[in-house]
Amino acid sequence: MTEEQKGARNVYERVGALEQDMNTVQYRLNRFERIHDDLPLRVGRLELIAQNQTKLLETMEANMHALGQKVMYGLGGAGAIIALIQLVGPHVLRALAPQ
Repeated sequence: MTEEQKGARNVYERVGALEQDMNTVQYRLNRFERIHDDLPLRVGRLELIAQNQTKLLETMEANMHALGQKVMYGLGGAGAIIALIQLVGPHVLRALAPQ
């Protein structure tokens, strides 16, 4: 039995299928190239956004550091005042409260 009798494709059908496959590959390659022609513009835009975000984060970090120092000093001062009130408060209350 030959290939034609088994229901297989003949040479012309195989060549036609290969041509269709090559056309599909060529179409996809051309489409890929068209889509990625704009890549440098998009990458440049993303790099600009990343640089801007980096500058904003550096500024925010400096501001947070300054704010952290202020909060630290504030909590330290509040702790000192509370400790002073705990030490002096009972004596002041005894002096002011009638017996």
